[in-house]
Amino acid sequence: MREWLRLGPLGWRFVAAFLIVGLASIGGLLIATALELDHRDALAATAQRQGMIDRLARETGAEFARTGDWQDIDLSRPVAVAESNDAHFVAVDASDTVVIGGPVGSDFRDRAVSAPVLVDGRRVGQVYVVFYSDEAVTAPQLGASWFLAAGTIAALAAIVTAIIVTRLLTRPLIDLSDAAASFADGDREARAATEAPGELGQLGRAFNEMADQVTSSEQARRRVSADVAHELRTPLTVLQAGLEELRDGLVPAD
Repeated sequence: MREWLRLGPLGWRFVAAFLIVGLASIGGLLIATALELDHRDALAATAQRQGMIDRLARETGAEFARTGDWQDIDLSRPVAVAESNDAHFVAVDASDTVVIGGPVGSDFRDRAVSAPVLVDGRRVGQVYVVFYSDEAVTAPQLGASWFLAAGTIAALAAIVTAIIVTRLLTRPLIDLSDAAASFADGDREARAATEAPGELGQLGRAFNEMADQVTSSEQARRRVSADVAHELRTPLTVLQAGLEELRDGLVPAD
């Protein structure tokens, strides 16, 4: 694990760059998903509320058909259903006079969900349900949990991917740096890895060729030095012997 995290300064810059790009992309995707879910929740809430008001309108129409007018009509059940959904139930007759649920503000129609009350296909009134809260009738906690889980998994995937890709990019550079340092310290057998793809592999091969040439040049220089030393050693030895004989009087001085 420690070896995998040995990325070097350049590697960690790569990791940071990948993370910024990855997390920005993930963030944008999650925001778009959240907006889409919010839009779907709003549509679902509207459909649910409209379905409820349609049922209340049918029940009100059935009760109106039973009594024949708005005076003796019993709308306690629609009122109770609306209250259980944190809403206010209003019913008006055909002339838009409020018969139950008043008093209401003049703008209640703008804030309410409505449906006509029909009896034998004839409109005899209108029912309105004014909701006290505009929150969507959904499962927000479930959506938030899914959003958090998806974001966490995506972030972890981005981090792991960034480290793996960065290691693949920087590992050849680290190997090359280590080989160059060893070569500079005198290890003429040090060579860089050449398995890296593309330009990184070419860089490793170029370093190895340079190291081979330097090693060959040093070996050639040593051979030349040895040959020169050998060639000079023989006449110098003869000259030294002659001087010693001359000094000892073994040969006459001319």
